[in-house]
Amino acid sequence: GIGFAFRSLDPIESARQLLPLIAEVLEANRVVFDFIGPLGKPSNRLEHLNGMNSIQVVPVPGGVRDQILETGAPLFVPDMAEYPEAHRALIEAGLKSMVGYPLQVDGVTYAVLLVYSFKEDAFSQYKEIISSFADLCAIPLRQLLLLKEAEKAHQEWDTMVNLMRAGIVLVDKDRKIIRYNKAFTQLVGRTQEELKGKIICELVHGHPEPIPNCPIKVCEIGID
Repeated sequence: GIGFAFRSLDPIESARQLLPLIAEVLEANRVVFDFIGPLGKPSNRLEHLNGMNSIQVVPVPGGVRDQILETGAPLFVPDMAEYPEAHRALIEAGLKSMVGYPLQVDGVTYAVLLVYSFKEDAFSQYKEIISSFADLCAIPLRQLLLLKEAEKAHQEWDTMVNLMRAGIVLVDKDRKIIRYNKAFTQLVGRTQEELKGKIICELVHGHPEPIPNCPIKVCEIGID
């Protein structure tokens, strides 16, 4: 489960794979991943049940989830019957203790991990293990956010750099063209397909190396 979760860029699917593992290691009876909106998707709640029937639990304002989102800190409840914010349906189902962890990336909480047990004070001894699980759960979230940042940067290039009148091109250390704007295609009179994988020097002056006083300064610049 852990290996697949790390390969997936979908935090929902990653959570689906990790739920049974968390329940097994912690001997938990109910494990919930509650994803919040900033992922660009509607809220998603996944649960895994171990030795209990499914129950209908609708988060209430000011409840456990909201408290964790507000504080950004883990919440251990050794006796749910004594905790006013505990959901009544969970207590009626026989669950007696719980722990909640915020799943954070750069200080922003994107999801909450909730673990429940039929036993009182079932998780105090597992604080380090649960913290490690929370860190594992946040890895796919971090991967997705990095991907979104890369996509945003790509879109900014397409929308802003393409509006520039100056021809702009990026090359790698071997002087192969990797990015360019529309003005550059017009400057050299080539289509996008013709530019793909070309060496900039060959394109501009028909020689694999820069020539003295090359008018296209990019021929002297490589990107490591």
